[in-house]
Amino acid sequence: MKKRLIWHALSAAFLMTLGLAPALSPQAAAQTPKADFTLIHSAWMGGWQWGHVGAALSAHGHRFSAPDLPAHGDNKANPADVTLASYVQTIVAALDKTPGRSTLVGHSFGGIVASQVAEARPDKVQAIVYLCAFMLPNGVSFLDATANVTTSEVLNNLVFLADKLTVGIYEAALHSAVASDVPAGDFAAAKPNLVAEPTAPLGEKLQLTEARYGSIPRYYVECTQDNAIPWDIQRSMYAGQPVAQVYTLASSHAPMFSMPQTVADILDDIAAKEASAMPLRLQARNGKQLLMLVPPPVPQQFMSLMRSWW
Repeated sequence: MKKRLIWHALSAAFLMTLGLAPALSPQAAAQTPKADFTLIHSAWMGGWQWGHVGAALSAHGHRFSAPDLPAHGDNKANPADVTLASYVQTIVAALDKTPGRSTLVGHSFGGIVASQVAEARPDKVQAIVYLCAFMLPNGVSFLDATANVTTSEVLNNLVFLADKLTVGIYEAALHSAVASDVPAGDFAAAKPNLVAEPTAPLGEKLQLTEARYGSIPRYYVECTQDNAIPWDIQRSMYAGQPVAQVYTLASSHAPMFSMPQTVADILDDIAAKEASAMPLRLQARNGKQLLMLVPPPVPQQFMSLMRSWW
């Protein structure tokens, strides 16, 4: 049978099944949320993928946003105009609407976006969580990182459109590659529509520095049943860069669909760890300024003179 391609957003039935994420959580208007999360979707999807995770985060008392990147979800940008910079600008705009710092959660290719956002605005980023995501070093692109990967069912089933502006996944491989632990009947509703993924950002190299991106705490959530980014590839990424903690899920590449409560519980745990660590980090960040405010020791002879006066 000739393989068919899926190019547009998931059908309404599938979105209802997996959870359609609002742009902002109910906690967005709350005065004292426990923490703020900015959820960055993967390739081919949109902010809607975080529906159930977002609801669980709200139940934990957190605030979240789940923006659509350009040419994804409700964002109808022309794929020809999409760049990694445009992805970063979209997330930075969301961060600028948020008081204080936000923890970035990047899924899959969203990890690349999260890294570059942290480089652009480290002052607005509390931490980065990579959910079975690409956590790549400076100077490396998605295409660089995947050039020699032969065990990914996604990479092995990519097909580029004739104009080379977008890329899709063969329908026959999609369920197994992306969400093998999501019921087949639910995932079958996805067949009418997934978005075409703009190709330009896939080849753009990350531009990261230790002073900016490197100053942000990182966490990794690995998925042991992932057929898109195989487990050994995930492990090699977090082995190459320091992370504060690794969490392990027996999940496919789509834990936000198959175990959203567990994902939210992990994010809640990370928020608690960050809240505990924040005072010490603030002290470290402000150490130089604090030292400048502390007066130098008073010479002993001056102290003796002062005592003689009194």
